[in-house]
Amino acid sequence: TFHFADVLTQTKSTMLVTLWVFTGVEGAVVLSRQARKKKDVGKATVIGVISTLTIYILISLLSLGVMTRQELSTLKSPSMAY
Repeated sequence: TFHFADVLTQTKSTMLVTLWVFTGVEGAVVLSRQARKKKDVGKATVIGVISTLTIYILISLLSLGVMTRQELSTLKSPSMAY
């Protein structure tokens, strides 16, 4: 069943994460002025994004092996299993 309150909660959580990420990127941009080579800023940004994405994917995949499908199906909120 659809609950509007759940959508608001999810939207709020997403907005908080987005704001947190924006603050981190903004801080990196301010500090990028001090880089000796401007090329290094772009490389560091790409490496940081790929590293973060890789860690996120590995954590997501790791959680799939913790519980069986039957155990997950009996949980009240399977998305919170990990």
